[in-house]
Amino acid sequence: MEYVFKYPQNAFIRRPIENISKGEIRMSKVDLRQFHEKQVQAIGYLSLPNKGGLQFDEIAERCGISVRQLHRWRKNPEFKQAVIEQSLENVKEELPDVLKAHKKQATKGNVKAIELFYKLFGLLVERQEIEQTVSNKEKDNDSLQQELNELKNLIDDTKGE
Repeated sequence: MEYVFKYPQNAFIRRPIENISKGEIRMSKVDLRQFHEKQVQAIGYLSLPNKGGLQFDEIAERCGISVRQLHRWRKNPEFKQAVIEQSLENVKEELPDVLKAHKKQATKGNVKAIELFYKLFGLLVERQEIEQTVSNKEKDNDSLQQELNELKNLIDDTKGE
């Protein structure tokens, strides 16, 4: 299956990316005017589920670029963000079905599904508390040396075991 990408010459503030699996035009938060047509094509292919069944060399060939160039683009943070946004756009229509299936698992008593459900809606937040105690006692060099010697002895004792 061959995909053809066509975009208007005049770019908008939020330039459209074509959803190539549905033939729809979607808006992106990343300003795609910074990318040229071949990069937008690559974003379209890379954002498909499983890259549309294509390998990197096939995507590069379809975009008329080298695989090396494709890998360089993939390292660019703006390019990565555009791929992520378009990927999310591609699966957005499936989200209600996923949430429905997830809800079904949670109501069946699946603990992980319940936990994820709470996290998804902000009702459960993982939090780690770190407590730091600072001693105001000033130590002289002798007491520090004694403490170091004790630690060295502990290390030596554990190595000997």
